[in-house]
Amino acid sequence: MINLRQLTLTQTSNSEPGQIINSASESEKTEISRLQRSAWLLIAWLILLLICSLAFLVWALAAVPSTTVLLIGMCTAAGLSGSTVSVLISMADRLSNGWELESGKKSPENAKKPDMFGRRMIPWFVIRPFLGAVMGLVIYVGLSGGLLMVHVETGSDLAALRLTFLALLAGLFAKSFLESLKRAFAAFVGDKK
Repeated sequence: MINLRQLTLTQTSNSEPGQIINSASESEKTEISRLQRSAWLLIAWLILLLICSLAFLVWALAAVPSTTVLLIGMCTAAGLSGSTVSVLISMADRLSNGWELESGKKSPENAKKPDMFGRRMIPWFVIRPFLGAVMGLVIYVGLSGGLLMVHVETGSDLAALRLTFLALLAGLFAKSFLESLKRAFAAFVGDKK
């Protein structure tokens, strides 16, 4: 089993196969160690956020009857849950690809994939679940106001489930959903960009 600190180790052309040569400086090792701690703290935060939003959704779905305030909360929590899952997937991909240091150096150096975990991405990973919550709220307002055209029967438990599902999808694909809303708004106001 490879120690997490050995993630910075690479093989050089003059080494024998299977031999690992340490190519990271002490400052790079320290930075990678800090990135690892940050990554684990961020993962813990995201999982806690996901558990709380899912717990609220389960409670809200079990509540009888569905009130407007409850539906707004459900859509917001569903959007937050979807976006949190999206962030966890993105983080897992980046963490599996390696580390990007402040200097721009990548570890491992021979990594072919461009998306690596770096400190500059942490604010985006923290903020993105809340973007999903807003997108869940946009779904609620858009559907209940008749601005988004999806058939959802009002007043039934099935309507609450459908609304929650759409809000979850909006959170999961928050970036894409926001881009689609930007294009739709630009077309609405006649912007020809």
